[in-house]
Amino acid sequence: MEYTAPRSFVSAPHITFVVLIGAIFAPSLFELARYWWVNASEFVGVLAPAIAIGYAYVHRDEIAAIPASPSALGLPLLATGVALQLVALSQQLLVLTGVAIVLCGFGAVWLFYGARRARALWFSIVFLFFAFPVFETLDIYASFTMRVGSAALAEWMVTPFTEVTRNGTQLLTKNLELSVVAACSGMNYMATLMMLAVGIAAVAATRPIGRAVLLACAPGIVLLANGLRIAVVAMLGEFYGRDVAIGFFHEFSGLITFAVAVLGLAVLGYATTRWFPAKKGTNA
Repeated sequence: MEYTAPRSFVSAPHITFVVLIGAIFAPSLFELARYWWVNASEFVGVLAPAIAIGYAYVHRDEIAAIPASPSALGLPLLATGVALQLVALSQQLLVLTGVAIVLCGFGAVWLFYGARRARALWFSIVFLFFAFPVFETLDIYASFTMRVGSAALAEWMVTPFTEVTRNGTQLLTKNLELSVVAACSGMNYMATLMMLAVGIAAVAATRPIGRAVLLACAPGIVLLANGLRIAVVAMLGEFYGRDVAIGFFHEFSGLITFAVAVLGLAVLGYATTRWFPAKKGTNA
């Protein structure tokens, strides 16, 4: 009887690929580790790889049960990811490295194991993106837009109860002048809420369109919750005075804002399972 050696999950091409990709990404990963060390408060980034690996480990049996069907269609994604990483190295952009890792992850799994396994690992691959200072970078560009949007929503909420005027990021009532400063833009909640959105999308019994709706609406939920917080501050200032609005409520308003945003995300997650239910016997 002819003996056939069992096929190993790790082969020479895999090892060669890991070494080459590791060499390309190593400088950025060392810089990322330094960023975590210097910015100890960025706990979201530290947790992301652990959660991504943990999810893949928990689902390892069902992922391994998917027949491997290597496809060259993964090469364009892989090549694009490598090209982006070379740009990231030249420009010292950690955020771009995050995009590159996601593209290379999908491309590599697709190339060696096929599209079905890449789709099964989408949560772990996408979640690696949160390891990078994405929202710190976005804060530079999106903070003002978030501040204006939050102020506009607050104006809309306050208008039925009292006279209010908005000038950009400022709200003016008869008894209070309120400025939506950078620290109150809501961007500090964005990373955590987006992580939760991806987590809910991974486990929700909904079709891909439902997951897309959930992820697309998550930033809007942060904006709406932040606008509500500013509206409450403005109302308290109008009817109970500045000391109550800026002192008593402002001290713990951030926690309330986050709780409202998480509740809104959970409600939307449930709604997507009703609007776009998964096919029977599947989770997609």
